Amino acid sequence: MTTFFSNITAFGRTLKTTWLFYWNGLRFYRRHSLHLLALVVGVSMVDFMCPLFTRRLIDIAIPARDIRLWAGYAAVIAGTVAMSCLLNVLIVKNSVTLCEEIIARLREKIVECLLGKTPGFYRDFSTGDLFSRFNFDVDGVAEYLYAQLIWSGIYLTIFLSFMIILIIWNWHLGLVTLGLSLVALCIVMASHQDVTRAMNAVQQKQAARNDFFLDMMGGIGEIGVYLQTLNFQRRFKGVNEEVKNAKIRALRRRDYTWVGLDRTAVVLTAFPMVLGGLFLVVGIGDLTLGVLVAFAQCLYYCSYYLRYSGSAMIFCSANMAYIARINEMLNTGNEPEAAPVTIETVPEHYDIEFRDVSFAYPGDRRVFQGLSLSIKAGEKVAVMAHSGRGKTTLANLLLRRLRPGSGTISFGGRDIEEYPKNFYLQYFSYVSQNTHIFRQSIKDNIEFGWAPSDQAHCNELLKRVRLFDDVQNMPKKSDTVLDALNMDLSGGQKQRLAFARALAKDPAVIVLDEFSSALDQETERGIVDDLLKTLNNQTIICITHNLSLANRFDRIITLPDGK
Repeated sequence: MTTFFSNITAFGRTLKTTWLFYWNGLRFYRRHSLHLLALVVGVSMVDFMCPLFTRRLIDIAIPARDIRLWAGYAAVIAGTVAMSCLLNVLIVKNSVTLCEEIIARLREKIVECLLGKTPGFYRDFSTGDLFSRFNFDVDGVAEYLYAQLIWSGIYLTIFLSFMIILIIWNWHLGLVTLGLSLVALCIVMASHQDVTRAMNAVQQKQAARNDFFLDMMGGIGEIGVYLQTLNFQRRFKGVNEEVKNAKIRALRRRDYTWVGLDRTAVVLTAFPMVLGGLFLVVGIGDLTLGVLVAFAQCLYYCSYYLRYSGSAMIFCSANMAYIARINEMLNTGNEPEAAPVTIETVPEHYDIEFRDVSFAYPGDRRVFQGLSLSIKAGEKVAVMAHSGRGKTTLANLLLRRLRPGSGTISFGGRDIEEYPKNFYLQYFSYVSQNTHIFRQSIKDNIEFGWAPSDQAHCNELLKRVRLFDDVQNMPKKSDTVLDALNMDLSGGQKQRLAFARALAKDPAVIVLDEFSSALDQETERGIVDDLLKTLNNQTIICITHNLSLANRFDRIITLPDGK
């Protein structure tokens, strides 16, 4: 009994969470929702007209042997069927529109949230996991919204109205029907927690499989070179087997519940009719044959509506796994709301200072311990250290991708955490060795660094990074779209394009993180010459392991061993 009441409580929480998850979308599209509600009320009234006039046809027209009265009732019944069909078509039209509007808005909200997450969020959530949540989990809640929630809401409304009518017609049979309906509800609630846990396990296994697949595809070249094809086939088979077994367990538990619900609906259709026949035989109450036939029609509707609504409740348990993972993605690792920018926010100068900064990655892998350094505005410095000693970490701390464990980092004489993040980053450009080129045109990739510009400015930037001639040889020059079928840029060309993107912003500080790793020496020398010649007022921080490159800057900062 304790377990049963625990299931009831958990089921209530599930319904509440599901309602709140979809409520914002329904409320945002209030006009569509109200229109749909009006159609549901209309179809409920129309559907009831069919058994109502069937009763009259049997109890009045047939005993009177009045053909005109029979024809009138028959015409009304045919008209209600036609009207019901029309209303259901309108319900489908509005339901599809409402569902797609809500899900499109949900995807936009997820993208907005993902673009505003803290860097730590992307350490905790892998790309495969996020892709799984954005793609499969959102598809899951979309499917449930249309195929289950909206239609079960429609059918449940009609079901409840029919139950009231049945009890009014014959309270004995009406209460029996209501009791059997409650049995169906108990079946759903009793299995709720088991189904929810099983579906959660499936989602976790699928996320792990997606992660493995993306990792495998990212290293497909190395797999071939090192003859690891059979090894990865075997490993994927193991991961896929875990997903398969988890899904079999979950679907069995879900569908066992569905079988119990379906059989209860069969009993719901048959038992009141058997009982009603007994009442007619022995003369209990004022039950007539017309009422019994109309009752049978209502039970047909109720049985179907009960199956559908009960199915929605069963799938609600499975849907909770999707909702929980989406909510976790939305509510974890959000950047704090930015403070308004005022004249006092603008830095008076662009000096950078690390003061007694310490930082360690999870697992107590310490990188910096009491690091202090300063870089004056307009200074050109190279940063060097042994591999794994914090060169890239230094850049990430300065760009606020990481936060120091202790100490302060200041820009313009103020702690960088005091600036609104978006405002602060306007002063910086960044070029890394692992740059990302978007599947857009070359011009769009450059303008991504700041703002739209004219063609002359774009050409000037391409010339500065020694990429102009290569672009001129492309089919549409700078309007050439770099997509999966046309990504013909070499590693060096990608880095130079990323460099053009950084220069488009005309920043106060340029951070270069092994920016020349894919460049030949001549191109590297030409770009650095141009940088040092033209960027007189900007600060340049060049992270490199190349001593000959570092010697070309004003000074070299050698990072100490954090341990």
